[in-house]
Amino acid sequence: MPFLPRAISLLPIGFICITTIACDGCDNRATHAGENGNFQFSYEPADYDTKFNRPLATGSELTMFVLDMDSNPVQRIDSVHSSNEKAITVQPNTRAQNTIQLISEREGKAKISVKATTAKGQKEDEFPFEVIDTRQVSLEHTCTNAANAAYLVGAPVNLEFMRSNKGRVLVGQSKACSVQVEPAEIEPSVRCDEANFKLPAFDSVGSIRLSPQFNNQAGKRQPLGVQIVSRELIDFLPIDNTLTVDSVTEIQLFAETITEPFWPVCNNFTMEVVIETPHICSSANSTSDQFVIKPHEKNTFSLRGERAGECFFSVIFPEISPNDIWEFSLPVNR
Repeated sequence: MPFLPRAISLLPIGFICITTIACDGCDNRATHAGENGNFQFSYEPADYDTKFNRPLATGSELTMFVLDMDSNPVQRIDSVHSSNEKAITVQPNTRAQNTIQLISEREGKAKISVKATTAKGQKEDEFPFEVIDTRQVSLEHTCTNAANAAYLVGAPVNLEFMRSNKGRVLVGQSKACSVQVEPAEIEPSVRCDEANFKLPAFDSVGSIRLSPQFNNQAGKRQPLGVQIVSRELIDFLPIDNTLTVDSVTEIQLFAETITEPFWPVCNNFTMEVVIETPHICSSANSTSDQFVIKPHEKNTFSLRGERAGECFFSVIFPEISPNDIWEFSLPVNR
């Protein structure tokens, strides 16, 4: 989306659609057996915590999967009902035949009843769920605990995020995240869930200030600065590692801006790596001397020391520049 620059005081650096969804990934879901023993209900937590009984944050939504007791998706949701619509409303999810959508309205508890058609006929079941107001907000950069960090222009921005109330972590996706965003025109594009605070990709450089409206669990409230920077301002730090012969070492490449105040860059990049000295070092990720590291690997890969000497490898970061090559080296000791 376009970014509308505005004069903002930067924080000092020292301040701080498919029709039916199968259940191949059920191990990553928070799952609960219905009270009648006919269905299983589950959702996919962004923070991978599989406790089912965590409350839904007020103003949030949650997609709930409905499965039979053999973990097969139901064929069709026939009807849904909330016992307390002042707290939670519920409706079938139009994008998938075996899911329902919970929408939290205000604090309270409700029992959600579902009637659905399975391979063995129509069945009915229910489960309880709770809504709680946010009282604490934790918001941090993914690559530093400092107040400011840089993010690449044209790439989405994700920060670590958590809402809670008296130590209970709240779940759900929301547009209302209890964080003030400046410039204000960006705020309608903000999204959050139980693990991430998400800003859209911006097509120009600029500064964004994020101010949590509640203290975190430690009783502190630290505004954060998100600095959108161009590719030309990004460089990678020398590697502060050594390799050992016949051992595998994890290598992580850290990026920062090339001008003061040298903000850390929190993006995870696609990396095209070439081992230039295969007789000295090799990849523990691939049998080839040329391999690709994906963003979910967080700029991290592993090298194995083959013999004593200097290990050289080169990296292309296509999102930064498909034509520029970064060269790195580190010693291999016996």
